[in-house]
Amino acid sequence: NGLLVLRKSGTGLKSVWAYTNPLMATEGDPKHPNPLFDSAYSHAPTYPFFYIRYMSALLTSPIMVHYICQVVGVPRSTTWSLLFCSVAMVASLFAAAGITGSSRWTFWVVGIVFYFAVAIVMSRDVGNLAMKRGKTVFLVFTQLSTVVLVSWCVLAVLWLVGIGCKAVSSDVDICMHALVELATQCSFASALVKGGKLLGPSLTRDRQRREMAGTGYDTPEGQAGPLFSGAGVLGDDLGDLE
Repeated sequence: NGLLVLRKSGTGLKSVWAYTNPLMATEGDPKHPNPLFDSAYSHAPTYPFFYIRYMSALLTSPIMVHYICQVVGVPRSTTWSLLFCSVAMVASLFAAAGITGSSRWTFWVVGIVFYFAVAIVMSRDVGNLAMKRGKTVFLVFTQLSTVVLVSWCVLAVLWLVGIGCKAVSSDVDICMHALVELATQCSFASALVKGGKLLGPSLTRDRQRREMAGTGYDTPEGQAGPLFSGAGVLGDDLGDLE
């Protein structure tokens, strides 16, 4: 079902979270009681780890980055750098959520570092390139990048107060993640569709210009008409046409 259950043991500063043991949490039936059942363990607080959430983000995050790079026309090297950093960010947060020991905070910090790497490259390199492409491209880029960077920042904070520190209940964590992810996907899709309508005329002109460049029509030589080189069987001009 896409989730694992963490169970708390101990109290106070000595409390730890670990993956639940079904044999200790399941009582069994009267005819076949479970000898390993622990009543105190079964009533201990639990917290869900939705690993499917991170598996989904591993797919959607680089796709959104790819669309932004396609809109701006980013060089291939920069595109691959952004894709790598976005995947590494999600993978680091995935590992931090799945690890129950203190090393989880190292992975969380690594994920934040990759987030800032994406934010810096996106705002500096890709932003400057979008400005050179024109006001329309820069407007669409600003809308798409704002949705991505703000949502990723909010999700990192939600990780901290949710599965990280467990400062909020699992129900609140689920609701907040669902609302943020729904708002992110809807906002990005809406901005992408509106941006496509704004960029449609300019993209059509660019495609036509490339097609004419391929035929040589947009060069002075191409617009001057056919050039005749010499005599042929049927005369100078007719020889070339032949």
